[in-house]
Amino acid sequence: MVAKTKPDRIFFLHIGKTGGTAMKLVLEKHAKHVRRCGHIIKLTDVPIGTKFFFILRDPLTRFVSAFYSRQREGLPRYYSPRNEMETGIFETFSTANELACALGNPESEHHSLALRTMRVIGHFNGYFHWMISKEYFLSRLDDVLMCCFTESLEEDFEKLRPLLGLPEDVCLPTDEYFAHRMPRGCDTNLSEEAQNVLREYYRGDFEFVALCKEMFPR
Repeated sequence: MVAKTKPDRIFFLHIGKTGGTAMKLVLEKHAKHVRRCGHIIKLTDVPIGTKFFFILRDPLTRFVSAFYSRQREGLPRYYSPRNEMETGIFETFSTANELACALGNPESEHHSLALRTMRVIGHFNGYFHWMISKEYFLSRLDDVLMCCFTESLEEDFEKLRPLLGLPEDVCLPTDEYFAHRMPRGCDTNLSEEAQNVLREYYRGDFEFVALCKEMFPR
C-alpha cells in the first residue's frame, strides 16, 4: 500500500546500510524538494503531518554489510578513519561471523568487546533507533509515503518515482562505487550459530520488517 502526497515536502529517512546512498544520489540530482536526512535524523525529527519514506533490509545482511563497511573505514566512496577502540575491534574480529559468535557466547574472552562493539558502531543500531518504537511508528502511519526494501529496491523505486514526481528515465545507480555497495570478496558467511545469535539480538528488527511487509505489500 502506498500513500499519495503532493511532492513538495517529503523526507527521506536514511537508515544505515539499506541502500540509502544510492537513493540520496538520485534525490540530490533530481528531487530537490525531498529532504535527504543524515543518519542522525530520527522519525521524531520529521514534523507530524509531513510525508516520509524509508528503506528496510534483512537484518542479517544488513549486519554483515555494516561490519565490512566499518572495517574498511567507509572506503572506497567515503573515508572515516577508525578510532582507537574500532582499531582494537577489527584487530580482534576479522569477519562478521566472528563478531556474531562472540556476541552470543558469554564464555568467550571477547564477549564483552562484542557487546561494546554493537553499542559504539552506529551502523549496528536497530531500526527503532530511527523509528523510536512500534507504537510511535504506527502513530505516524498517515505520514508514510512508502516503505522500500533493499532486496527489491530497483522495483520499489519504479513505484516511488511517480510519487516523487520524477521523470520516467530517472533510475538508481548500478555502479558499485556510486551505490556504495560492499566490495566483492568479503566473507559474508554466517554460521547457523551466528544467525541464531543475530536473530535473537535483532528480534525487534525482524518483527518490524515483517510488520512493514504486511502493511506495505509489494
